[in-house]
Order: sequence, then structure tokens, then C-alpha cells
Amino acid sequence: MDGSKEFIVSAVVDYWATAGITIAIHIGLLVRTIVRHRGGLVLIASMEVILTMGVTLFVSVPPIDWRPDPPAATIKPNYRPCYSCSGDCIGG
Repeated sequence: MDGSKEFIVSAVVDYWATAGITIAIHIGLLVRTIVRHRGGLVLIASMEVILTMGVTLFVSVPPIDWRPDPPAATIKPNYRPCYSCSGDCIGG
């Protein structure tokens, strides 16, 4: 995947075009069921439109990383590690 701005803009446009077409199809089906006076299907089509719009909005929100930032390193640049039994540690 390319992280360029053109790629990101293209992906966003593709997403909203696909979402718009999907919502338009569901709204068209809802209108068709209303015109044909199909009570049960109107209820189902209404639920589909609501569900489709909810999923569309949910998926369009970017994922958020809720993990905290890693702690900053507190080790000094001239730090030399001390290994046990090496004999070069401070204090023995």
C-alpha cells in the first residue's frame, strides 16, 4: 500500500462512492416497498436503511489506537550495563 496523499484521497472517494451507491439502493428498495403497499417489507427495508447508514458511518470513522504512548527512555547515553559475576560492577 502506498501512503501517498493521492492514494488516501482515492481510497476515501472510493469508499464514499461505494457507501453512497449502497445507501441509494437500499433507499430505492424502501421506496419500492412503500409504493407497492407491502407492510412487512416496509419494516424490513426501513431496518435495512438504518442498519446500512449505521454501518457506513461506523466504518468511515478512522480507527483510534487507545494504547498510551510508550514511556520515554530514562537511560543515560553513557550508561554501561553491569552483569552479575563479571567483576566490573560498582560495589563488587
